[in-house]
Amino acid sequence: MRTVLTMTRPRPAKKPIVAALGGLLLLTAWLLRIAIADDAKAVATSRSRETDVAVALARNCLECHNTSDRKGGLDLTRREKASIGGDSGKALSLDDRDNSLLLKRIDAGEMPPKGRGKLSADERKLLSEWGNDRAI
Repeated sequence: MRTVLTMTRPRPAKKPIVAALGGLLLLTAWLLRIAIADDAKAVATSRSRETDVAVALARNCLECHNTSDRKGGLDLTRREKASIGGDSGKALSLDDRDNSLLLKRIDAGEMPPKGRGKLSADERKLLSEWGNDRAI
């Protein structure tokens, strides 16, 4: 019986730079995953807030300020129509919260008018923050 010896070369140890690049790649992927998750959460929060604003406006404003009635010449059914405004001027100013008549009238407690239900404190806060954040 004959014994055959084979020689295998030992594997070279990974170079430190290759190991570091691999670790950096894993860290980057992990951070990217976190960033994407945070962006998705921000988008979901934004959508939820926009929905809450739409519900507050529908509940408190659209009975009088809709496409058919347009009390004061104001239609609040669409953002574009609200920014055009009514008889008193622009209801929403997309770039300047201080010139948004809608938000001024809400802040002053003039809207909804007497005899109608008032906005809850949470709804007033929501609409005010919405205007402050330029989410209009």
